[in-house]
Amino acid sequence: MNMMRGDLSHEKTGRDLVILVHGLTGMPAEMRYVARKMAQHGLAVETPLLAGHGQDYAALIATDWRDWLDSLIRLYDEKATAYERVHVAGICVGGLLGFMLAQKRAIASCTVYSPLFAFDGWAMKAHYAVIPLAWPLMYLPGLRAHVVEESHPFGLKDERLRELAATSQAALIPGALEGMPYKSLADSWRLGQAVLRAAPGNRTPLTLVHAREDDIGSLSNAHRLREASGVSARLVVLENSYHMVHVDQERGKVVAATLEAIHAVMPGFAEPASDA
Repeated sequence: MNMMRGDLSHEKTGRDLVILVHGLTGMPAEMRYVARKMAQHGLAVETPLLAGHGQDYAALIATDWRDWLDSLIRLYDEKATAYERVHVAGICVGGLLGFMLAQKRAIASCTVYSPLFAFDGWAMKAHYAVIPLAWPLMYLPGLRAHVVEESHPFGLKDERLRELAATSQAALIPGALEGMPYKSLADSWRLGQAVLRAAPGNRTPLTLVHAREDDIGSLSNAHRLREASGVSARLVVLENSYHMVHVDQERGKVVAATLEAIHAVMPGFAEPASDA
């Protein structure tokens, strides 16, 4: 059974819009669970497709993080006037793009799942540590298209979903790519550096959700953004998930943390019921 398939469109049902941003090489369908829960709480939801995604590796490496961010800016400019407030939440690179959107447009709350600045999770091979030094080489014609395939445990502690991801990433998330081109890895690192430069000027309420056992990026990544942010940031630490917290075993807690962030800036918003 494909757990990620389904219609993600939700009619305008309230005064607030939530933009949910998928991860690098992923697809909007991976946000299905969170999107459905947001809609059940009376929130309008948009799940945009980032530039270069939903196609092939050539299309992806023809874009960079600024193009991905432009996808969100265009959506905001198209939709924001219909709502009193706009919120953003996203996973990993998608979350960092949401943070950058909040530096360029009026965002009521920003929730970042599994922020990533260093590939220092317990499952990462040692050579990932050289990215801060080697990223210029990753743009060279002979290297930029080289693909690092996704590997066990695929960011998932849920064994059933992990088995599905082992079949193929597309089996879990339709349209997702099977790996990460070197150029896109370098682009994601450069995005992270842009976020850290912008963070001291952040004035948007910020919530971070990170797994203690994140296999791709350690908990120190969340602490790094929390400490850099110009406003106090709330950190929610999950104890039974890996990197893909929005689909993993504690996705209900991810929803609850997102709703709490929204509730904090929404006068009269009803206290969310437990989604555990």
